[in-house]
Amino acid sequence: MNLTTFLKKFPLLQPPLTITEDSIFAFSKKNDMINLETANNIMSQYEPDYDEEMDREYVPCFQLKLGDEFYSLVYWRASALNYEYYLVNIDKKGKLLDRRLIAGLIAENNSIVRMFVSIDINNIFYIAANLVSDKEDFSESKDAQTYSLEILSDGSIISS
Repeated sequence: MNLTTFLKKFPLLQPPLTITEDSIFAFSKKNDMINLETANNIMSQYEPDYDEEMDREYVPCFQLKLGDEFYSLVYWRASALNYEYYLVNIDKKGKLLDRRLIAGLIAENNSIVRMFVSIDINNIFYIAANLVSDKEDFSESKDAQTYSLEILSDGSIISS
């Protein structure tokens, strides 16, 4: 699959947007899962820990217009007990410029990290992350951390 065909899997959306772990239900209704061949040929370029032997699923979510010299894609990755949304910025030839985890549900040891993101009309990503032990109800935890991400004109992603 060439880059143009791959990009068509990611519909262009305009902020404001909010992504939670449940957003995948809406995305997967409209967007087909990325097949194994495409994952091995294209997604492997954007995943530093990509392993053909690992059982992972990828769903293209959407594309944002964050710069003229690069594409900004958001995809969902599912693996054992991890459901993650990533933002990747790639140049016009498909080369990775930067990548960040922006939302999801991640199981680590005896805890769960739950992340949400809101993207405002100025393309600022506001992320809230909450670490909860397996004995704690999500609503009981008061340890939420928040931060924001900005996209620079060269496609790099910075915390602000």
